[in-house]
Amino acid sequence: MKAGNTLFFLRSRIGARKKRGTGPARIPFVVRFRGALALLLLVGAYASFAEVFQFKADGMVGSRATGSEQIILSGNARVWSSSLLLEADRIVISGKNNRYLQCSGNVKGTDTKKGIYFTTSSLWYDREQKIARMEGESYLEDKDNGVIIKAHFIQYDDTAERAMLQVGVRIFKDTLVCRAEYALYQKKEKRLELQGSPVVFKEGDELRARRMWVNLDNNDVVMEGSVSGTIREKQGTSKK
Repeated sequence: MKAGNTLFFLRSRIGARKKRGTGPARIPFVVRFRGALALLLLVGAYASFAEVFQFKADGMVGSRATGSEQIILSGNARVWSSSLLLEADRIVISGKNNRYLQCSGNVKGTDTKKGIYFTTSSLWYDREQKIARMEGESYLEDKDNGVIIKAHFIQYDDTAERAMLQVGVRIFKDTLVCRAEYALYQKKEKRLELQGSPVVFKEGDELRARRMWVNLDNNDVVMEGSVSGTIREKQGTSKK
């Protein structure tokens, strides 16, 4: 059978065999595979986050032994469901019911349902809690709100639709540019909170404060503590 035509069905529970005088026993196994391959992962209905994922990569090493469940996809690795697509040089799937995904090397992802696109150096994803953690130079685009985020650490809670941003944070929306060391982005509320030497550039104006809040629906800015700024006269405005 050709590798490209092989379809694997991996289940969270492995079939068992009976030994004389004993009940069913688990059979751990290790799978090694090279060449183009496609996999379909079926999560048991007893899992609260039951969802169908498909895998594709140049190579795979998998172990389903109890307590050390792990699948390693290497080379053009892809994992996708009905709305989420993850791509990376290497993807490790581990934990009970394949709960965790660890992606490294040229990582990028798309969530068509939420209008999210991102790239990063390293991604950790908890499928049960629906929390993604990006480390290294990271880029996140919220296409629904027209917001672009850059930071070296991003933790995104998909359920709450909130992103915690740290280190070298940059947020762009239309003519609005925000900089800070720490920020909280609330997608649903279209709200941004900035801390850590925050600066907001708005239509030529420069605003600074200890803490700042930005309404991304109308670009209004609220500032608190050590407030300062530079207001520039708009072109076409005459002095009286």
